[in-house]
Parts: sequence; structure tokens; C-alpha cells
Amino acid sequence: ELLSRFKTEATAAARCQNHNIVSIYDFGEHECAPYIVMEFVNGQSLESILKKHSTLTLERISTIFLSICDGLSYAHQQGIIHRDIKPSNIIVSDENSVKIADFGIAKIENSDATQLGLSLGTPSYMAPEQSAGKAIDCRVDIFAAGIIAFELLSLCDDIPHLLRQYAITVSLDAAKNKKIDSNTKFPQAIAAFLDHCLNPDANQRINNIADVIREFKSSIAPLLNENDTSVTTQHHTLPQESSSVISNNTEKKSLSDAGFDFDFHPDFLNMIKENNTPQESSQATEIKTIIAEEVQ
Repeated sequence: ELLSRFKTEATAAARCQNHNIVSIYDFGEHECAPYIVMEFVNGQSLESILKKHSTLTLERISTIFLSICDGLSYAHQQGIIHRDIKPSNIIVSDENSVKIADFGIAKIENSDATQLGLSLGTPSYMAPEQSAGKAIDCRVDIFAAGIIAFELLSLCDDIPHLLRQYAITVSLDAAKNKKIDSNTKFPQAIAAFLDHCLNPDANQRINNIADVIREFKSSIAPLLNENDTSVTTQHHTLPQESSSVISNNTEKKSLSDAGFDFDFHPDFLNMIKENNTPQESSQATEIKTIIAEEVQ
């Protein structure tokens, strides 16, 4: 019975021929041991990238996350639920493409290949219904993707300090997951997106990848340069220069000479300069005066 399940699910996973999914070329059995032959991707896991870097640019975060979403969208269209989405199963190749790996415990939607009461996956990325061994659907992959989005966005160096000052944390329900640092603050739109992905009630969670992509883009839109097309293309490719991974403080204009102990992204400086509000604080007015001198 187990071998039959393996063959059924391996056959289904092999249908997922997509540029954001590691291809399965063959599967079989050798000396009573089942095996799968997969595409070799020369690169590193997202888990390794998260451990190496303390900050990531919003462009890189967007490219990685949207590439994951593209791969999941294709798999879900084929009726395949991955069930084990996590950074160690996301490979960033040396050519800077992003691929989802390890469909070894993937499930065919609407099949009984996995019995109720059997919990498969990685606990810290599993949705509550998956942990409980209940019936699952594509929303378990959305929950896991939400955890990855939290991990990526918590390293974002492009969220201006002034926005963080008025930011909020994710909900207490989402913070129950041990991968979630309840002290991490995000702009309200990003926190709302994460909460929607991580809702413990599957019926209240985002229910398809298309909406995940739409809400993610909407949540980060205020932080992006309006001329930036990196998150609107169908095929997402990471920047070629490795220096884009880590923030470069030389690209930001310092306000330290004026007594401020933080820096702002230049796009955000221009946004403040160009958008006056009658209720602005005296500090904001002073910042704008400095900006006018620095950006002209």
C-alpha cells in the first residue's frame, strides 16, 4: 500500500514541469527501496541564505517569494499539494533562479493517498489542520509560504525607520508559531498580509496563490519605487550582482549631522519631501528641510 501511494504521488509530482520547480525525471524501486531521480540544481538553499545574511533588499525578497508562489501556483493547478514548504526545500541556483524542491511527501488533491490522522511535514511550517492530521488542501502550502514571507520580510532593509516607528506586529494567533518573533514590527499592510496567510482557521486564510501574490504586491507597493518592475514580471530572476543581497549604506543619505541617529532610503526621503501634510510634526518639517538640501 505504501509503495502504491509512493508511485501515485511521484507520478503526479513528475507532472510539475515548471521553471520554479525542481523537475522529477524518473522514479522506481531498487532492491525493495523506492527512489526518485530529480533535477540537480547547483546553488544554495534559502535556509542557507537566511542564515548568512542579516539583511535582504526588498527586491530580492520579492523575487524569491514571488518565485515560490509561481511554483506553488503551477503545482496547485496540477492538483498537487507540496505539504513541506520550508527554506531548506527552496533552492536558489548559481544562475539566480528559484526552485521548489522535494515533492517527496506531496499529496494529490482530492485523493485518499494520505490517511486522516497521519501528519507529514515540518512542524514549524505546518498549518494547524496539517499538524492535527486533518483533511488538508492547498491552504497548508499558503500557511507555510506565509512563514517564509515573515522570515524574509523581517530581514528587509528597505522598510524606512519612520514607518517602523508606527508599525504593528502580527496577530497573537500567528505569533504562536515558534518561527514568528512577536516583537517584529511591520507596516500595517504587510502585517495584515502575514496575518491573512497565517490565520490558524483555514477558512479565514487566503485560499489561493493568486490572491497571495496580489496581496503581497499590494502590501509592499508603498515601499517600492514606482518605476520598479521587478515584482510585476511573470518570470522572477534575482539580480546578478551579489552585492544586491546585502544593504549598502553608501546608497542612503545620512541625517546624522542633524542629530538624527538613523538613515532613510532615498526613495522614502523623496516621498516625504514631495508629500506635505498640514498635520505634520515639527520633526517631519525639519527632516524635509534637510532633505531639500541633500537631494537637490
